[in-house]
Amino acid sequence: MKCHVLLLENEGKEIHLLSPFSKDELKNVASRSELFIGQLIEPEIGVVPGNVAYNKDFLVHVHSLVRDTMVNDAEVIRLAAEQPNGFVFIVDRRAPVGTGTSNEHVDKEDIIGIFLCHERKTDVNRYRPNPDYLVISEKGSGQFPVEVEARLSGLLQE
Repeated sequence: MKCHVLLLENEGKEIHLLSPFSKDELKNVASRSELFIGQLIEPEIGVVPGNVAYNKDFLVHVHSLVRDTMVNDAEVIRLAAEQPNGFVFIVDRRAPVGTGTSNEHVDKEDIIGIFLCHERKTDVNRYRPNPDYLVISEKGSGQFPVEVEARLSGLLQE
């Protein structure tokens, strides 16, 4: 996912918003909160971990996309079928394993969420967002599973 810094002015104060969309992409879209990742706390520091006040609406929307998209992913279904009870991790593609769905060890900030498995199956009600996931980490901006990123771009058509 790309991360664009958008400079806005509100009551004479500059606000630096982060969005997966460029200013040109946003110009023909009605402004909605879920289009923005968050706001830079100290703009002079830049886009680095700990300097972003995340937008809850964006995070809720992304986790909904992850849940609704990845529950039908062939790899998630296969991994769930391999275990009577357990977890399937949805992993950010920026992680070294980079598979998008893996039960291998990855840093906790690269795990987007998990599906709980019961009797070799999972469903949307068993998705749990990872509270430790960082959209902006030392490895860069989030790289959601390809299917999720495609659906995220669909926000521009809504």
